Amino acid sequence: MRFHQRHLTRRIFSTVAITLALSAVIIALPRVLPFLVLLERQVTDLRVAMLTPNAAQHPDILILTITEESLAQLPYRSPYDRAVLTTVLRKLEAAKVRAVGIDMLFDRGTEQQKDLLLAQTLRNFSVPIIVGWSTIEDGLTESQYAFQTAFVPPENRGHIVLISDTLSGVVRAVSAGAGTGDARVPGFSLAIAGALGHAAPDDGRPLVWRGAPADTNKATFARFPIHSATLLPDAWFADKIVLIGADLPDSDRHRTPYAAVFDPDLSNIPGVVIHAHALAQFLEGSERHVPSLIEETVSVLFMVALGIALAFAVWPQFLRLGAVGLFIIAWWVGAFWVFFSYALIFPVVMPSLGIAAAYGVGSAVVGGFYRRQQRHIRNAFEHYLAPAVVERLVEEGRIPEQGGEEREMTVWLSDLENYSTYSELLSPSELVDFLNTVYTVMADTIEEYNGFVAQFVGDAVVAAFGAPLDDPHHARNAIESVLACKERVEALNDEISLPGGLGLRNRYGVSTGPLLVGNIGSRRRLSYSIVGDDINLASRLEGVNKMYGSTIIVNEVTKGQCGEGILFRELDVVRVKGRDTPVRIFEPLGFEENVSEEQRAGLATFAEALAQYRAGRFDDSAELFESIAADDRVASVWCARVRALAADPPEADWEPINNLTTK
Repeated sequence: MRFHQRHLTRRIFSTVAITLALSAVIIALPRVLPFLVLLERQVTDLRVAMLTPNAAQHPDILILTITEESLAQLPYRSPYDRAVLTTVLRKLEAAKVRAVGIDMLFDRGTEQQKDLLLAQTLRNFSVPIIVGWSTIEDGLTESQYAFQTAFVPPENRGHIVLISDTLSGVVRAVSAGAGTGDARVPGFSLAIAGALGHAAPDDGRPLVWRGAPADTNKATFARFPIHSATLLPDAWFADKIVLIGADLPDSDRHRTPYAAVFDPDLSNIPGVVIHAHALAQFLEGSERHVPSLIEETVSVLFMVALGIALAFAVWPQFLRLGAVGLFIIAWWVGAFWVFFSYALIFPVVMPSLGIAAAYGVGSAVVGGFYRRQQRHIRNAFEHYLAPAVVERLVEEGRIPEQGGEEREMTVWLSDLENYSTYSELLSPSELVDFLNTVYTVMADTIEEYNGFVAQFVGDAVVAAFGAPLDDPHHARNAIESVLACKERVEALNDEISLPGGLGLRNRYGVSTGPLLVGNIGSRRRLSYSIVGDDINLASRLEGVNKMYGSTIIVNEVTKGQCGEGILFRELDVVRVKGRDTPVRIFEPLGFEENVSEEQRAGLATFAEALAQYRAGRFDDSAELFESIAADDRVASVWCARVRALAADPPEADWEPINNLTTK
């Protein structure tokens, strides 16, 4: 038991150590192999593209786009004509819009009069207006930055640079802005939300993409070309937030998560539309959960531990591989369902890699070692120990070593009648074949009733019940196995031809009590066996059968633990050689449903005869025993014994205990 606990402790410790070490490697892998980061992000994009729910067209945000058609009406393409822009801004101001965002950079001059007119309009605009802003770090020259600083008032600036993934170019986050302290310029969408009185965060946020309307004829945000703005009714702009930006084939376009499903309309969109998504997010207070390092670590740890457990599982390989696949599928399905239901992002690639790598490592290194050890144990001991014992050794993962544990068990010992005669009449090889035939029947029967053969000694078999696995019914199983062995060995008389007209018959002694069970022997040669006084008692009881003409004798403890359904008769109280304590002995006669009424009447007569004997009325006892002796060998033996006592009565202090002087 102590060894098993030490082995279990070592196995748990090694499993935890492997789990932690492999988890650390898996978590660190993306820092070394960026493609794993890209793969995780692409799976996230897939969830966004496939599972973002439809939403109605945003009621408050409207986009005026500079299109190729808009540019075709102007004398030059870039910068966009500032007089036209001024006209549009005045139109929007008159229409009483809520706010305006201009996704354009004013980093160089054009026609002086048009520049002055637009600059004056920006300074005097009566509603919040945010103008695109960039920095030298973003790529502006000193002169461009200086012009921009002079042209756009500080309170109207919004940093328009979008944050794209360096690995895939996909925009997944909203910029917090540029600069620090008083010189900080908030991100474009943050600045608009702040100007409208919304508590916009000071840091960047994962971008929450607004779903497209179910009506495919409508866009997520209403869009009109800028050159049509002066022709539209003021009511269309009233109380709207209007964004102005380019919608050109080769300018200011960005990849989105919808590239994961190859959506041509949503996978490569104008920057101003992305700013609209971000603004809608801040206006509505939407958040997207992304896994923290702790959550990633816990996910990987869980899946790695699961992979190690599956590697250790004593299952066929195809079942273990199937379980790994099912857990990976379940994890992915769960991650997609959680996103669909709660808009939460959980990692899938690294946990999946974790369980696969853990299973591979566990199978190849640890699981392979244990399975090789298990095969070694089975190959070494399956022909010598009972299957239950072998499985116990496999479970503990150890070769038998010295030591044992004490537990209550039932043990029986059998002996062949006339074995000396068999030895004389049969050649050695014939004798071995004969014994092997009998042993095979008995060993199979013993194991059938959850016992194991502790020893074969000559013609004797020692069987034990209640170990190595716990068996609360060990006494019952022992008695049932004895009854079955008796029947099956005697049935061999029809199959085996013995010389001299001899027949097969075994005697059995059964005892229940505390025994030491374990691996017993020298350091070089061990045997899983049992030690204890009840083995000696079982041996003595086996021999007592010869004195009573019985086949099976059990002690009182065994009989008491058998429960109902098996019929016993009390034989006597004996004091066997080598023991001072008297033992009440019983003979099991079989299952109660198989005992006839005539037999029951005979048993009642036997019990009454035994009571008369104990009362010292030997003549009465002898008459009763004699009345059933013709069909009962035990009664015949008793009859002769009590007649001898009647002829030569014992002393006055006599006690009804049979003191046996031989084994």
